[in-house]
Amino acid sequence: MKKKLPALLLALSLTLLTACGMRQPVESDADLGAFYTDVLEKHELPELMTLEQESIEMLYPGLLDLEQCLVSTAAISSAAGELALAEVKDSKDADAVKEIFQARIDYQTGDGETPGGAFYPETTRQWEENSRIAAKGNYIMLVVAGDPDSIESDFNSLFA
Repeated sequence: MKKKLPALLLALSLTLLTACGMRQPVESDADLGAFYTDVLEKHELPELMTLEQESIEMLYPGLLDLEQCLVSTAAISSAAGELALAEVKDSKDADAVKEIFQARIDYQTGDGETPGGAFYPETTRQWEENSRIAAKGNYIMLVVAGDPDSIESDFNSLFA
């Protein structure tokens, strides 16, 4: 009996630890810079320029104090293309970043009566039809591209 009790306690402890671990989100150390490079190699996007912090704050007000942040936008205004990647420090901040990303889409597409920031009809249409926001835990992505679903799938596979 004395030999069975420690083994039973060990099995119970492992079961409880496993059960607790299953309830918590899986942490990932996704390298957003590597993902960005991968997207550019695998997918067709217009020429993008990487934005500095000052420009990010203009286009994405409130997008501050992040673990990782990379934002690139089309180099010319007549092309629709954007890739914004963020990692928040605390998962409770992910919804705020998604709202900031949605505000960017809303600004670009306009309100139906006045043109948005995309201005040109074709560019506005691309922002309306080809923009996606995806989130996994502390990681959030906004993409505007010809095949946003494929890029979103690649993003989600970072956490599989």
